[in-house]
Amino acid sequence: MKDFEQWISVLRQIAMQAGYLVCDIRKGKLQVGTKSDGSCVTNADLESDQLIRRHLQAAFPSIPIVSEESEVPQVDQTKPVFVVDPLDGTRDYVNGMAGFSINIGIVIDGFPVAGVIYVPLHERLYEATGNHFQAYDTNNGLMTKIACHDPERPARLTVVGSPFHRDILSSMEYNDMPVRYVSHGSALKFGMIAQGEAHMYVRPGTTMVWDTAAGQVMIEARGGEVIDCQTMSRLRYDLRQDCLANASFVAKGAKFTCEELQPSPFVFMTKDGQQV
Repeated sequence: MKDFEQWISVLRQIAMQAGYLVCDIRKGKLQVGTKSDGSCVTNADLESDQLIRRHLQAAFPSIPIVSEESEVPQVDQTKPVFVVDPLDGTRDYVNGMAGFSINIGIVIDGFPVAGVIYVPLHERLYEATGNHFQAYDTNNGLMTKIACHDPERPARLTVVGSPFHRDILSSMEYNDMPVRYVSHGSALKFGMIAQGEAHMYVRPGTTMVWDTAAGQVMIEARGGEVIDCQTMSRLRYDLRQDCLANASFVAKGAKFTCEELQPSPFVFMTKDGQQV
């Protein structure tokens, strides 16, 4: 992992530059469009993608890049591949909210091994390699380390997720403990769990590899798990162009088990997120 620890310092700077860029664009000439699948895309998504790709290619010319906003190349999945979301949470970004992020992960053999998540308006940067995780406060461009919380047993379980799933998830209980449901967009949710500010992220429905790869590293570096609800095993990635979608999953901190969450997320989630 030593090489990836050295790479992280480069990824950190690239992610922060992209974060500054998208914030500047939102203050200025933001242009909003729609992709063929009906999802939102902006000039900030595209310009951030160009910036990240340019800097990654300059620093790591032999490493392929799988990005949400570019054509997916054929890759040798046994070797490192960058997985990039140049603007995760575009809807929040367009609506003037703060929960968008820049995600850069490294995947080898189907599993993420290193990653950086930058949430510019929360002034948070998360990074991880192997079993090392660190969160930073980036106020005024400074990098101040933030201590992680590791509660033995909280008074209530904090579950993070999309606002679209509030009705499903807000009624859960955990081992007779009340569950507090907090809505957030983007990969910020992974950083919150790794830092100890939340305990689980329950995600019905489809996400893409660039939504989760960097975040999965954060959870696993802290001893937690990201579990594929279809295979009931560690979430794994297939980087072929037609295989980039994830099944429903649960991300959890190290000291919590999905079995104690009621109703079980594995009961009500299928690959397409429909209740059964």
